[in-house]
Amino acid sequence: MAPRPSISRAELLRRLGAPNVRLPLPFGWPHHQVAVCCEAGVWRLRVLVTDEPRFDALRQERLSKRQPFMPEHGETCLIPGPKILLEAESLDEFIRKLEAGPWPPW
Repeated sequence: MAPRPSISRAELLRRLGAPNVRLPLPFGWPHHQVAVCCEAGVWRLRVLVTDEPRFDALRQERLSKRQPFMPEHGETCLIPGPKILLEAESLDEFIRKLEAGPWPPW
């Protein structure tokens, strides 16, 4: 699979401000690296990790059907991991920290 285009800081902020934002919101380049999450009212930017059991099941399923499988297919198996890069008590504070910090944030 080809690398996906990265989103700009402005595009991420636009998406976060949308009334129907779907979380977690993954992004990154060349493939998803991090995700914005809101957990119990706390906004976090978490590094994505692979859900290994789900990845293995997807791989086995595709191979059993003689379908091609590349590691990029596993992007659907990425979940927010334990490493937190950014944390804020409100969306406004989270946005301020995103605006002030380095880009890309990982």
